[in-house]
Parts: sequence; structure tokens; C-alpha cells
Amino acid sequence: MNFVDHEHNFHLKSTRITGYLYDPANANARDICGKARVNDSAFEVSFRIHLEDNGEPGANDKFGIVIDNWHAPERFYVVTSRKLANGQGGGGNVQLHKSNNSTTASPAMLALQEWQMCPDLDSPQ
Repeated sequence: MNFVDHEHNFHLKSTRITGYLYDPANANARDICGKARVNDSAFEVSFRIHLEDNGEPGANDKFGIVIDNWHAPERFYVVTSRKLANGQGGGGNVQLHKSNNSTTASPAMLALQEWQMCPDLDSPQ
């Protein structure tokens, strides 16, 4: 996962993914959790993104992110979930792909609960 906020000179690059969440009530949405580095620092932060693929060409797709421990333990960086196009938060196109053998989770990963994959981070919906 690679996230760049040009306005604030902020670059988040993931180092590992700790969770991939699917809610059957919203089949077009996913939450992805993990660890990352900000602006190439040695300090690792936790992140959670919310994505929605609402069809082509992406005008109604959504993206949101919350980042914990950005510069200080009590500080969070948040971009609430918003449309990517039509003047509402930039451009882009979320595309969910069908699962295949390389994307099948291990039994140990399937046994994890949301709080284990995304500790202390609520979805930025």
C-alpha cells in the first residue's frame, strides 16, 4: 500500500499487511490493515484503509485512511471515506479482483479477529 498526500508532504509506504476485512453487508468494500513507514522514517505506524469499488470508471469509488502514531502516540492522521472523483477527494479507480490460489488466506489468518488484525483502529468510513 502506497499513499501520498502531496499537499502535506506525507508519504506512507506499507511494510506488511496484517488484515484484510470483508463485510458481506457491503460486498463492494474492503478494509486493509497493516504497518508502514512515513516519509522513509525508521518509525513504524499502524494504518487502516477503507476501499469501495462501486463500478467503472471509478467516479463513485471511495477511499479512506486512518493512521496511528504519526509523530506522537496521541496523534492520528485521518482521511474520512470519500469519493475519489467528481471533485470529492481527487481521482482514481478502486478495482477489486476475484480471489485465486495466491490470495487464499492461511487457516491461522482466518482464525484472527478484527481487533487482532487492526488493533485500536476503527474503519475510516
